Amino acid sequence: MEIPFPGKRKQAFLWRLADDHPRQRYFLLDESRVPEEKLRESEGIAALLLRLERARNPEDMRGLIGDLLAQLQAPEYLHLRRFFVVWLERVVFKRSGITNEVQEFQDVQEVNVMLAERVAQWEEEFKRQGREEGMQQGMQQGRADASRDFARRLLNDGMSPERVAELSGLALDAVFKLAAPPLQ
Repeated sequence: MEIPFPGKRKQAFLWRLADDHPRQRYFLLDESRVPEEKLRESEGIAALLLRLERARNPEDMRGLIGDLLAQLQAPEYLHLRRFFVVWLERVVFKRSGITNEVQEFQDVQEVNVMLAERVAQWEEEFKRQGREEGMQQGMQQGRADASRDFARRLLNDGMSPERVAELSGLALDAVFKLAAPPLQ
């Protein structure tokens, strides 16, 4: 688009326009390209941010939040500490599934205290969920084993594979595999 100002007036207008344009510095970081070992070696706040993003359990989060508190103790970091609290509440805790039971925090220290109190509670919950999933998988495996055993007995009694598939609920190709002699 051509600005209708001749010569020096045009140049002066463009300079004023540039002066009014906000200047922001930023750094775009593809976090997936940063290796874990580089993050562990670094002591910077950006590395802590990425490590918190990747934390998979409350104990890891708690240690990293302790490191964050150590780096952001000075009063001039008050605004940055508040930013981290909001980010932890809205991103990290939400992603990890603990947001439903977490109250709103005012400072990073409160987050650290909450994690200390709840780590044991969450560990018990994770163990309980693991036991339930294990029991479900075990019951499914047991049903599948029972169906195969039932089908083998029917086949050994001379029943046709088609009828065995119908009675056992197994697929016909699975029954044929059971009927096939084992390879030596």
